[in-house]
Amino acid sequence: MNKLTILLTFFCKITFAQTPILPLYDSSKTIQGAYYKDLQQDFNRFVGEWKYEQGSTELIVRIQIKEEQFVDYGNISVYEDYLVAEYHYVENGVEKINTLPNLLINHPDPYDYSIKCNIIIKPVSTNPDVCPNCGPNDVMVKGPFSDPEIEILGYEPMVVFRHKIENGVEKIFLTFRIFGNLLPDFDGVYGPHTTYNLPEGRYELIKQ
Repeated sequence: MNKLTILLTFFCKITFAQTPILPLYDSSKTIQGAYYKDLQQDFNRFVGEWKYEQGSTELIVRIQIKEEQFVDYGNISVYEDYLVAEYHYVENGVEKINTLPNLLINHPDPYDYSIKCNIIIKPVSTNPDVCPNCGPNDVMVKGPFSDPEIEILGYEPMVVFRHKIENGVEKIFLTFRIFGNLLPDFDGVYGPHTTYNLPEGRYELIKQ
């Protein structure tokens, strides 16, 4: 076998051994070891600091991109891009929770952040009954939410971010909803909490 053949064989082996890169958007995540990447850069719209303010109530959300994060789903392990976020919520002038410092830590697991989104939704429905004030160029992302101070058995809190430019102002609309049902522990005792520090609802945040 001559040198050229050896080099070509080696190059082919390296090429096929590389992790396949596939689009994160609209993916079924069925290929073991694949990297599901935000190839259309939809996540870029959401990066930065955003602020909701109404009277003495204030919500600040900071969002970053974490690329090529390893995730083990049990039946399959893949790499994915994630949007991760932390938040600071003040209600009627009283600080309820501040998780912003957690964003300064480079966690190896995206689920160590309070908000972690890896589902991209587009095009967004412009039907006002489905999505009020939504436009054809809007993009949504969604994922699970957690409150490091409160864990409620049976609840599955979720966050949806929608990005929109409205009259030249860059905004995100944050919808926070809780799915599931309150459950007791193995002893039949319910926990002390039925709500999180951040109330369920829809928040309009402005880019800072």
